[in-house]
Amino acid sequence: PALIQALGDANTDVRQAAAEALVNILPREEAVRSFIKLLKHENPNVRQAAAEALEEIGPEEGVVPALIQALGDADASVRQAAAWALWEIGPEAKEAVPALIQALGDADASVREAAAGALEIITSQDFGTDASRWQRWWQEQGQ
Repeated sequence: PALIQALGDANTDVRQAAAEALVNILPREEAVRSFIKLLKHENPNVRQAAAEALEEIGPEEGVVPALIQALGDADASVRQAAAWALWEIGPEAKEAVPALIQALGDADASVREAAAGALEIITSQDFGTDASRWQRWWQEQGQ
């Protein structure tokens, strides 16, 4: 409970330390379930920390779909953390490509940049933040 409370701390370092501790303490499957659930927490700091923890966990079952949903979060820091997590997961997050293309239209520049970086790593293509070029390429791939 104290570590989960620390996920909501205003200090980024405290949040990251709590998330890392939980990732290392909990059995893998339980950590995945817990952090996916925390992506729905009322505190955006907790949601951001959950996305960052899922980045550390990687492409376990349910992680990529949960991060795709987090790309639509009301808080830009959560959306950016979700895009970064997908970036780190890499090609195994291919199902996130349509959502990442959509995130290229985000009002927040940091979200757009993280989405573009994730797309480049996942697809080995580089169209920057040009959503129309990404969309055209994705359709050419038969997706």
